[in-house]
Amino acid sequence: MILRNSKETATLLAISVRTLERMRSDGTGPKFIRISGGDRRGRVGYDERDIADYIESRRRTSTSDPGPNPPASPRRSHRDSEERRG
Repeated sequence: MILRNSKETATLLAISVRTLERMRSDGTGPKFIRISGGDRRGRVGYDERDIADYIESRRRTSTSDPGPNPPASPRRSHRDSEERRG
């Protein structure tokens, strides 16, 4: 098993570390391994096989192809935006 840190993984995916962190929190990114610490600030690593699997899961045949399991995106309701303004 070869583990990559968040910076290396973000570079491989051509995204920012912050985006990778958000994807990890949302459950929409590659699988990760908590290396240390039981709290939310513990170090994490990404197995190269999981990164490759994640990339493969993003493969599409056209721009309209949602893929085999389209990710559930958290949708904000109109009420959510009103509550923030309010």
